Amino acid sequence: MKRDEILFKSIFESAVEGLIICNNEGEILMANKRAEILFGYQEDELVGQKIEILVPDDLKSIHKVHRKEYAKAPTQRMMGANIDLFGKRKDGSTFPIEISLNHSVVKGQPLVVSFIIDITARKKMEKDLEKNRNRLEKYSIELEERVRERTLELERSNMNLLASQRLFRTIAKNFPNGTINVIDKNFNYIFVEGKELKAKGINSKDLIGKPYVHNNEDSELEQKLNDAFIGQNSTHEVISGTEHYMIYIVPLPSNHNTDIERILIVEKNITKQKNAEENIRSALKKERELNELKSRFVSMASHEFRTPLSTILSSASLLDKYFEVGNLEKKDKHISKIKSSVNNLINLLNDFLSLDKIEEGVITPSFHEFNLKKLIEEIIEELSDSLKPGQDIIFKYSYNEHVILDKQLVKNIFINLISNAIKYSNAEKPIHVSVYKENSLIIFEVSDEGIGIPKDDMEHLFGRFFRAHNATNIEGTGLGLNIVKKYVEMMGGQISCVSEEGFGTTFKIFLNEKVKEELS
Repeated sequence: MKRDEILFKSIFESAVEGLIICNNEGEILMANKRAEILFGYQEDELVGQKIEILVPDDLKSIHKVHRKEYAKAPTQRMMGANIDLFGKRKDGSTFPIEISLNHSVVKGQPLVVSFIIDITARKKMEKDLEKNRNRLEKYSIELEERVRERTLELERSNMNLLASQRLFRTIAKNFPNGTINVIDKNFNYIFVEGKELKAKGINSKDLIGKPYVHNNEDSELEQKLNDAFIGQNSTHEVISGTEHYMIYIVPLPSNHNTDIERILIVEKNITKQKNAEENIRSALKKERELNELKSRFVSMASHEFRTPLSTILSSASLLDKYFEVGNLEKKDKHISKIKSSVNNLINLLNDFLSLDKIEEGVITPSFHEFNLKKLIEEIIEELSDSLKPGQDIIFKYSYNEHVILDKQLVKNIFINLISNAIKYSNAEKPIHVSVYKENSLIIFEVSDEGIGIPKDDMEHLFGRFFRAHNATNIEGTGLGLNIVKKYVEMMGGQISCVSEEGFGTTFKIFLNEKVKEELS
């Protein structure tokens, strides 16, 4: 029990989000270091306070109402779906936050778990993005106005047309991040200049007389060009490879009649703005995925931890009894149960922590030479206590003992696959572990004669939190195979699975071993 408390406290205190646990009366029972830093409190200063101490003064009353409503029907959810939320620091200042709520029951007491994230930086990015959008719109309006002014000036300055054309060409040639184009009714270039041409290595003279739109490649753009010849202004966004362009289309009135013979097309490269928008969207998506992952873990942990913790508690109680009567055989049996339950808890925590590190990009492969055969033998020895009565691990090794791979990733892969084989196989059933060479690849193979995987579940096998229909009554997180696949792919390999429900499962991992020259 002490080890479990240490594990829980370690996870609680090392979380990158603020974590606060309250009872239904809003009293703060626990707050991790991150929460104390976010709100400006010293260690344990929040414990015993009402949660409303962290709520802005003008919202305290309504927050109490919402808290009581939540206590009546607690659910896992995000707070403030369409509104901005703010937290109040000890010094009275406020800052924007995002909160996800979960609930649990510990020793009969309902608890509310809050994940709190400071989103000040995100709000600043959103504000900057809005400012850039407004600036681009302003530039567009200013540019259109300048074009109109320039057209009027040309009409008033027939006598100075040649000089005006030279000036216009100079301006257009230096037009930043885009081009200025004029086309005729056949959609052929009669003028084109801009710094974008130089960036692409195109000579403007080579485009004169060539079609602006090729073979109806963009029917929407072609329609807007036609509309321009009847006097309509428009804009159009184009994606060319990895580049994004905003196109402004403006009719050019003729000097001699009302017919429009030419139209002006201004192309502006907006790739940087688009990439900035995409980066912000990706960051927000990543943040939401991490919040969802942690919320699902809290929900899963509250369910999966219950069985091993109950086993530990009952076995510990019985140990006292058997020590008194000197029944060593039953004492050893319950010590084994406690060890098994603790290992289950450790595996659950390791699965989540490994996935968390992968999602945050903390884990990167590090290739070194090591004795693979010895490593697998040590893993088998380490897992021997988990074997069911009559189970045996048959190990065959037909490869060089020393390999160049990521030792820690390989160890985690074998521990996960062999542990699964033990878990999902009945007593008296053998487990086979093999390493051999096939063509130029090194093959890891782990097979069992266990419950197998239903055919309909195979396509989801490596999904996060997925558990096969015939395994829901067996302890597990649904994260193990997802993590194994990610580890294999980090080393440039592939993983396959062949299984038949009721007859067993075989996993194969295919890796290219590094050579010493690649490490130097």
